[in-house]
Amino acid sequence: MTDREQQDVKTFRTLFANYLTDQAEWREEKAAEHPNDERNAGSARGLSALADYVASLPLDTFRLVRLAGLCPSIADALLFGEHAAGVIARYHFDDPTEDGALFLDRLADEMESDREAGAEAAAR
Repeated sequence: MTDREQQDVKTFRTLFANYLTDQAEWREEKAAEHPNDERNAGSARGLSALADYVASLPLDTFRLVRLAGLCPSIADALLFGEHAAGVIARYHFDDPTEDGALFLDRLADEMESDREAGAEAAAR
């Protein structure tokens, strides 16, 4: 990996961990609004743990490199497709046992699908 690629992955890792933390905080707000529904609190805990996991990944981790290559950014903002953003927002909401590493694989697959759908739409 070149120095530039390593810096790009490092930047993505930081931005992605921050994005996950923001999503966890949003879920915490929803948990406060709906205290009888444990799914929001569980999702908040899961997203927070996922943010910590992502932040701890070595820069040469295949999953991290793959995601960084699939996620464009402008300035300091990641640009997830609508479907991928929804997948992230629902992490641990419906399945509180979902493994973080496997989730990152699924997210990358969703991001590839978003990219292909966008390319098909642009070609029409």
